[in-house]
Order: sequence, then structure tokens, then C-alpha cells
Amino acid sequence: VAFAQVYLVEFSMPVMGVVLDFVSLNLNTLVFSNDFTIASFGDGVNKACGYFGCGSSPVRKEYNSSVGTTVYSFSGSGEPHGTLVFDGIFTRFTFSAAVDEAWYGFTFGTFG
Repeated sequence: VAFAQVYLVEFSMPVMGVVLDFVSLNLNTLVFSNDFTIASFGDGVNKACGYFGCGSSPVRKEYNSSVGTTVYSFSGSGEPHGTLVFDGIFTRFTFSAAVDEAWYGFTFGTFG
């Protein structure tokens, strides 16, 4: 993901326990169609900083009247890294990046 646009993640069968590991989010905001919790986060205080440094990732949940639904987002400052966990069973979901970024990494997986 490097461009400010909407991304679609589709699974070939329903999955639960979806996780997203991210690194070097920098100053971007990711907005998801589904709620999540932060399972792990390297803030430099309670957990070690990542390879590229420390950062913060405040989480927001808000009703978006233009699409008529609640959206869930987190924003990076510095170079945050961590793990998000999405509750529920999914066959697909969407997320968007707010700004173009030279590089940040993430990997989707499942557990359970």
C-alpha cells in the first residue's frame, strides 16, 4: 500500500481472528470498514520501538454521514508499529489510506 485510495481485502472462505501487523506507518491514517482493537503497540515506553523508531497511533470511531455507516481509523505519528485484531467473521472488508506514502509495511493473517 503506497497510495491514498480504497483497498479491498477478500478471502476465499469466511475467516475469523483476522490480524494486521503494521510497521512504519509514519504520518498516515488508515480507515477500516470494521472495528478493531490494538493487540500490541511499540510506543517506546511500555513496549520497545520498532526498527524505524517510535510513534503513536490514536484510534477513532466515528459515524460517517456521507456513507451512512461507522468507520474505524487509526493515525500514525512518528514510526508506529503493532498489531490490530478484527473481531468477527469476514469474507471481505475495505480500508483506505489517507495520504500517499513512500513505504510502510503490513501483513494480514488469522489465528484461532
